[in-house]
Amino acid sequence: MNPVWLVPASLGALGLIGLIYKKTILGLIVSIQLMVLGAAVLMVLSGVEAGLPLEGHSFAVFIVVSGVMQTVCGYALATRMFYLRRKTPGMELRELRELKR
Repeated sequence: MNPVWLVPASLGALGLIGLIYKKTILGLIVSIQLMVLGAAVLMVLSGVEAGLPLEGHSFAVFIVVSGVMQTVCGYALATRMFYLRRKTPGMELRELRELKR
């Protein structure tokens, strides 16, 4: 067994461990991105091993582009949720004060 195959396996394992133990949205996004990059490295290595490096690289580019789109959307949603969480409790407190009066 070639020790190079340990790189995508370790990236996937780190991503899976992070996916299990992280509680924040940003931590989950980073963990998923690690797993996506592990899959991309696996595609490149598979293409090189099979003697068809162009096919492996094209699949890897597709996987990385999909992962980047997922990361950008995830960070945008996480930022929006953080913004709304900071705004919501104050508004709820004001509504409760008005109800008491």
